[in-house]
Amino acid sequence: MKHIILCLLFLCASIFAIKIQAQGDCKVAKEEISEFYQGECKNGLAHGQGKATGIDQYEGEFKKGLPHGKGTYLWKSGDTYTGEWKKGEMSGRGTMHIVSGGRDTTYTGIWNKDAYEGPELQKPQIRQKVGIDRYDFDRVAEGNRLTIDIFMNGMPNNSVTNFTINVSSGIQSRRGNTFVFDEVNYPVECLLRYKTWNKLHTSQHDVIFNFVIEQEGEWDVDIHN
Repeated sequence: MKHIILCLLFLCASIFAIKIQAQGDCKVAKEEISEFYQGECKNGLAHGQGKATGIDQYEGEFKKGLPHGKGTYLWKSGDTYTGEWKKGEMSGRGTMHIVSGGRDTTYTGIWNKDAYEGPELQKPQIRQKVGIDRYDFDRVAEGNRLTIDIFMNGMPNNSVTNFTINVSSGIQSRRGNTFVFDEVNYPVECLLRYKTWNKLHTSQHDVIFNFVIEQEGEWDVDIHN
């Protein structure tokens, strides 16, 4: 019995030693953090949860030797990024803190191939929708403008009657069939009411569309009947 126990202990120690050796042979494909790695490994590459150090440091998820998934990266400058990664690059949702001249700057939002694309889009809230096939909200730029277009069958809807629009802020103007509101203060609430013919032009129905946009910007709103 004693010999069996000793054999089992020796076997476990051997397996553990093999695992440690495999971890030591595990490579990180990003040069700046490739000096030392501790964590999960697959086919000789960092894969799974781990921590890698070199000129910089990274702790989080790996795939095929590169940061991939969620993790935190620390540059030698003191800058940090915490968020999503793809194939060794910042891609997805994340937050970067930049230390420069004694001041901290923070960027939170969407990243694509190490480039900051802007804050994550906050979806407008729909409070009431009657008689609408579909609608589209598009944040086209920074600013404080709201434009609204009404369509039917892919063309401007010219059959609208009894139209009223109430917006919580902004200076209203009109360009053709487009309603424009400048100097909007966000969040902004908009309520539209009107009558329109159906697509076959056989009957009229009431339309109500009430929505709130919280995120600042230049927004294009398309309403399809």
